[in-house]
Order: sequence, then C-alpha cells, then structure tokens
Amino acid sequence: MVQVTLENITPSTVPTDGWIVRYRIKGSVGAYTTIGPFNSQPIQFTTTDPAGTLYEGFIKRDCGDLESEEFAWEAPCNCTDDEYILNAGGNGCIKNETQAPNVSNSGFCLAPSTNAVYSSFGSRIYNLGFTNSDLFIVPGGSNANIFASMVTPGQWANPASLTNIGPMNR
Repeated sequence: MVQVTLENITPSTVPTDGWIVRYRIKGSVGAYTTIGPFNSQPIQFTTTDPAGTLYEGFIKRDCGDLESEEFAWEAPCNCTDDEYILNAGGNGCIKNETQAPNVSNSGFCLAPSTNAVYSSFGSRIYNLGFTNSDLFIVPGGSNANIFASMVTPGQWANPASLTNIGPMNR
C-alpha cells in the first residue's frame, strides 16, 4: 500500500467545496482515479498499489459555483532512474555524487601524530621540511617549520591530555 501526501498547496485556504484530486500510476496511459473533496491540508490518501509506486495527477479547487483550473503534481518525485533514490522519508529523491578533490594548495601535507597526548599543544599545520621531532615542539616562540597553530581547547587542542577530546579523537 502507498500513502500519498500532497502538502503546501497554494493558496492554502480551503475552497468552499474542498480540493478534488485525480491520480494514476506515473507513466501509465490508464484513466485517472478521482477522489475528494478534501477539506484540510495536507491531503492524504492511501492506494492499494505496492510500496514504491510513483503517481502523477492533478488537483483543483472546487469553489461551489465554479472550479479552478487543474494543476499537475507528481508524488513522490521520479526516482526511477539510476541516478536518484527515494529518501528515507519517502517524500523526495536524493542523488549521491562524488567528485575527485581539486587540490588548490600545494605545499602543505598532513602527518600522523605519534604523541600519546594527542593535540596537547593544539593542532598544527607544518611547512614543508618539517621532521617528526617538530611534532613535539612546545608552544611559544616561533619555529620555521610550523605554519599555523589552532589552539581552541576541545575543538583543536587537548591541553588536559584526555583520551576523548581534540581532533585526533573524533
């Protein structure tokens, strides 16, 4: 069974005799099923089709002595191609894309810390030419091999030498 929800209908005021909905399975050439009137939002209806069925249809306002033009809708979005999948809420599509990184800054590299008190001196960006001994330089003064230091406790630094704080433990 599929529950279809139509929401955020504009204008949101309920027409005198409600909204009328026509729907069918997306892409089919069969007749539309007409249901309604619906007198509140969101409009929800349940079909007997298997889960994952996509629908298309029209909605119109019934104002008593006249009806509005029909407006097309699809629910959920069309997730049938290989690029998109239905989201966890079943009300939209998502597309996972990956892209190779574009390295725009050469000259900096990452190095693992062998310090048992991870980031007790903060998190550092080292210049080219650093050595493992530079990892243990105590803060203060300047060193040609340290480009920058981030020292905000808890976020970038672990001054108390705790095992569950600082960037090396996230």
